[in-house]
Amino acid sequence: MECSVLGSFYKDDKEITRFGADLENFYSAHNYSVIKPSSDILEDIANYREDNTPGGSGNIKIGKVRYSSSRRFQQTEEDVLVYVQATDFAGKRTALFGMTRTGKSNTLKKIIQACVEMSENAQLVLDQSQELPEEVLKPFTEDNHPKYPIGQIIFDINGEYANPNLQDQGTAIFDMYEEKTLRYSTVKKDDFLEMKVNFYNEVENGFELIKTYPTIAEDKSRFAINFKSIDLTRPEDYETNYSAKTRYNRKMAVYLCCLYRAGFRIDTKFKVKFSASKEVCQAVQQDVNQTQGMTLEDASNWWENLWNVYDDDPTRVFADYKKKKNREWADEDLKALLVILTRKGNSGRGANCAGFRILKPVLDQHTSSVQEPFDENILNNLRKGKIVIIDLSLGNPEIQAMFSERICKRIFNDAIGRFTSTKPNNFIQFYFEEAHNLFPKKDDKDLSQIYNRIAKEGAKLNLGLIGSISLKQ
Repeated sequence: MECSVLGSFYKDDKEITRFGADLENFYSAHNYSVIKPSSDILEDIANYREDNTPGGSGNIKIGKVRYSSSRRFQQTEEDVLVYVQATDFAGKRTALFGMTRTGKSNTLKKIIQACVEMSENAQLVLDQSQELPEEVLKPFTEDNHPKYPIGQIIFDINGEYANPNLQDQGTAIFDMYEEKTLRYSTVKKDDFLEMKVNFYNEVENGFELIKTYPTIAEDKSRFAINFKSIDLTRPEDYETNYSAKTRYNRKMAVYLCCLYRAGFRIDTKFKVKFSASKEVCQAVQQDVNQTQGMTLEDASNWWENLWNVYDDDPTRVFADYKKKKNREWADEDLKALLVILTRKGNSGRGANCAGFRILKPVLDQHTSSVQEPFDENILNNLRKGKIVIIDLSLGNPEIQAMFSERICKRIFNDAIGRFTSTKPNNFIQFYFEEAHNLFPKKDDKDLSQIYNRIAKEGAKLNLGLIGSISLKQ
């Protein structure tokens, strides 16, 4: 017989039964015995608690011990009930394994309901800014209730939690807890919030999404690699360093022109501001309105004209600038953006690359409306103890993974920030349906991925992870 040791029960000096998740001593195999426990003892083993009795207050009956898929020999055995507490899952890592149609989804729903009931006993409202003493930071009260409402987020890969179906018949989470539940989708649907980005208002978020978009992330062409390496972060000394401010504004203007040329919708009155000397405007043969700004159409034309004459400027303004300043007028980031905008790998030449066309697959992720970033909105609702359902049933697997990773990173980074700033973290529970479709594969050794970090560091941040995984028949 081959077995693995899960742990050992022992009695402490007060004759209280304890469980240790290891084995202190190893003996020769012939000194061990195999014992089949009675029903009463098996119930104690399966439902072991240090502080109370299985089936007591706060316990939820989730089923019976099942020795095998076939139940022929079990029919003569006395039923052994299995109980759980909602606190067993808060901030913990839990995996649900089972074949199709064996109750994994229903078990997840029961856990969600139990966490909602626990949240109703929460005594405090999470203060998003106040620093609190260590005693208040403890997540549970003396009677084992959470101090703050539990936020719950469900990554619904099949759409069975987010959408009504005949199987639920009134037991769907969004029906049972209508006031507590928000549903998000990657496509426009009634009663759903859209997971869209306004690329003009959320520049850094939008650019990160572009860089991680599957077709762009996998593009190994030189112009695409240069584009993905651009830094669009606003300089810390933006207000005090005129040179840094000028270069940043130029780079931002060209980036927004790239979005415009690719077809990202925006109000026609939208303008960009950047500066250029009189000599540069003469070389481009078009003035810049540095106070009122320029429409994206005019700005696009201006930058296209500049790139056409940049290397062979008859006025020599760019050559003289380089000689005088010992650096080019257009830095490497600006050049990379001009290549994308004009589709010309070299100044003054013909179009020889896809340029802004590589952005077109991302158009579906853009919204022209002004709204709070969806990951920020999701986080704020989870901090209030809401239930958030992310409908990932539409779209290809790469897009599903991209959105789930972005949301998880936003929640994790916020929890880390609050933890290091001595601010409270309410419990946030992650539920992953068919988790094997989102999680890294077995042979992926990159432990820095967000799911690995939540699993490793989530407990101290009050982040719980629950995944259901289908087994082969």
